[in-house]
Amino acid sequence: MKPVIRFCVKYLVVVVALSSFLSLIFNNDNFAFAYTLGLATSGTVNLDVSTVGNGTAVATDNLVATSTCPLGYTITIQGPSDSGLYKDGHSVNAPANNIIAASAGTPTNPAVITGENRGTWGYSLTSSTGTDAFIGLTSTPTTLITKNTASGDGIVDSDTIPVHYGVSTRFDQEPGLYTLSNGSTINYAITAPLSCTSNTVTLIVSGASGIIVDGVTYPSGVTVISLAYGTHTVSGTYLDGYEFNIWSADGNVAITDATAASTTINVTGEGRLVLSGKKIYMQDFTLTRCQANVGMGGNAANVGDVITVFDKRAGNYFNSDEASYTVRYINGACWMTQNLRITGNISATYSNFSTNSSFNPCTGDLDAGSSATEARCHDSGNTTNGVWYNLVAVSAGTEVGSGSPNDITEDICPAGWHLPIYDVANSAGSVNSLTTLTDVNVFSPVTGGNYNNGSLANTYYGYWWTSSVGVNFGWSVLYYGHDSLNVSDGALRSRGFYIRCVRT
Repeated sequence: MKPVIRFCVKYLVVVVALSSFLSLIFNNDNFAFAYTLGLATSGTVNLDVSTVGNGTAVATDNLVATSTCPLGYTITIQGPSDSGLYKDGHSVNAPANNIIAASAGTPTNPAVITGENRGTWGYSLTSSTGTDAFIGLTSTPTTLITKNTASGDGIVDSDTIPVHYGVSTRFDQEPGLYTLSNGSTINYAITAPLSCTSNTVTLIVSGASGIIVDGVTYPSGVTVISLAYGTHTVSGTYLDGYEFNIWSADGNVAITDATAASTTINVTGEGRLVLSGKKIYMQDFTLTRCQANVGMGGNAANVGDVITVFDKRAGNYFNSDEASYTVRYINGACWMTQNLRITGNISATYSNFSTNSSFNPCTGDLDAGSSATEARCHDSGNTTNGVWYNLVAVSAGTEVGSGSPNDITEDICPAGWHLPIYDVANSAGSVNSLTTLTDVNVFSPVTGGNYNNGSLANTYYGYWWTSSVGVNFGWSVLYYGHDSLNVSDGALRSRGFYIRCVRT
């Protein structure tokens, strides 16, 4: 009668947990790949020598590996440092080396292996008959299998991997149940290629305040981050007066739509991602765009958000740079909510200037006195008050002298913008439409007075030019004082008032 040996490998586990299933998640910058590894059965393998005779008893179990990374994975296996078997708490002769049941031979005449072969055990991925060599387990993890799909085809892999376990036996092997030493375990681990979980991506942000990748915001300038292989969502945040312009990328970073403010990128390795913002120019800013969040987000009915824009007319005026202004949709028109600040020579073209020719709105200073024949202004030196202008300056030199007043058809507002009108019908862009506001703060009025004969008068009021001739004489002006906006006429060419341009 043949001796019967039942060889039981207990607690086959993934990594270091004493269970038959474990799910591993590799997180990287809010992007995850999932790897799962488990045994198809309970995790116990029984070996019965009577099924193969005097030689190597084998049994098979299946590892089930799933990867959401298209680049593949590696599975390692690790056994106890004492690779011998134990029976009834006593050690059976441990092998002298880790090579098990060297292949050739028959069940009744197994090949002789070097060293003591009683109690020796191991595994194989290719043998289910015991004719191939079994590899002994060691305390150092060794590679069991590597799955490589380096093409990155996006395929999600789910594989069943047969693992054959074996024990070498002899006629004098004592029958019974054999276990691993002292409850030791066989440990498995599944890992991803480094490029699946970590790729160096350099973010470059210009003309924007930041870039958002998978919900995480990175500041302007240059930032180096690590991203997992695959698809990521990107968008930007912008400084006041700036908006999205375009994306660009190089290396192993590809953009789905470089012209979309919010898009996705595909990362297959190291690379760069560049977000470029651009200034929002008054000359290009339409009335429709000005209507942002009208009546929403805390805005009153028919009032929109405060938006910062830039005037294209650069050089030789306020700080010799492109001035920025806040604007707001109010009662059907887009209004400047800061005073105009142009001084000095302006080399103008119709693309950025509301008049057809170049003009200097400030050939003289209102501090020197009033004038109906020379364009004069006075710069406050701050963005709150801006600049006071006489009507010769406001009209780009078209209203000069002491003749009868006319409605102004050319002015020094940016192209597409103009002086507000006086209209009793309260039409959009009329100063009358502002006097009906229940909250005058949406216009952000300021005081500071007006220039008359070389000095400021009525400094507890604020005054703004209109393009309309007054009902009685002179020109109509909008004025602010005592928390209300009102309209008056009788303004003369020589006086100095503020300018607020409007787009209708």
